[in-house]
Amino acid sequence: MAYPHLAPDYGRMAECLDDPGLLSGAVAVQVPEMTLLAVPVGAERLGGTLRVDRTALAGAVARTLDGLPGFPDVRTRASGPGRGVLVEWGLSCPDEVGAVARGRFFGIRRPAPDAPGGLAAGSGWPVPDRRAALLDAVVLDAVARGVPAGTLADRGFFPGEPEARAHVTGLGRILTGGPGTRWPGLVHLAVTQGLVPLEPCPPLTVTAAQLGLLRAWAAGASLGQHGARARLATADVAILRQQLHRVLGARNDAHAVLRGHEAGVLRPTDPGPPVRTPHRARHRDTSAAYPGRTVTTVHPEAPSW
Repeated sequence: MAYPHLAPDYGRMAECLDDPGLLSGAVAVQVPEMTLLAVPVGAERLGGTLRVDRTALAGAVARTLDGLPGFPDVRTRASGPGRGVLVEWGLSCPDEVGAVARGRFFGIRRPAPDAPGGLAAGSGWPVPDRRAALLDAVVLDAVARGVPAGTLADRGFFPGEPEARAHVTGLGRILTGGPGTRWPGLVHLAVTQGLVPLEPCPPLTVTAAQLGLLRAWAAGASLGQHGARARLATADVAILRQQLHRVLGARNDAHAVLRGHEAGVLRPTDPGPPVRTPHRARHRDTSAAYPGRTVTTVHPEAPSW
């Protein structure tokens, strides 16, 4: 190890980190022909990563960081042919998330004060602390880009897939004011409220039938519900779904809604899931998944705050 400030990217990280104080716990790791800067996790940074070109070297770097303060769960992961090996600590950022969410995951300062934020920037979003707000923002962006619950669990966000599904369900209940919604409807609400930034996308053309299905998803309807309302056979609505996914380049129904917004097919004025404005009450969550976490839940008889 070497002094952190000797790493070539120390100055850049000092300028772009939301919390430059994290550099006080940074570690400079010397590898052949370069010095790598490893920055610990914190309230503004969910995970970290270094890329090296050889598996044996990655193992040595991981052993150097293992056990140091701010470097939990140090591990290695292949990053694809010709892309070397990743040394990771903390949570692992899903590959599919957008540029803004990825920057927030790693604690990178947004380029301007009014840049699209996440849930922490949402008006009245009930979060217990900055780290929880950051986690929710990244989770919501991941859901919008087609990341399944199992992947969120595999990347360390939740103990397992059931906990991931329950958490996303909770986000839907908060955005709707209590009733909750399916994941595509949640994405529509998140986009219209500015909680998930849109990325550039060429304009796309969909048929009237495909647009009807996309709007139904945005409103919180299931495939079966739309098929019944449109008087479509089960096989026909399944084919319609496949066609829409292909046209939009979508991984799943939730991602199709996001892609529809990015392509200008869906608009913020399109109807979304039923929403009501609830009163909120705070309590301590003692569940096994989130021990001691302060959360906000809907309570019809609680005073506003």
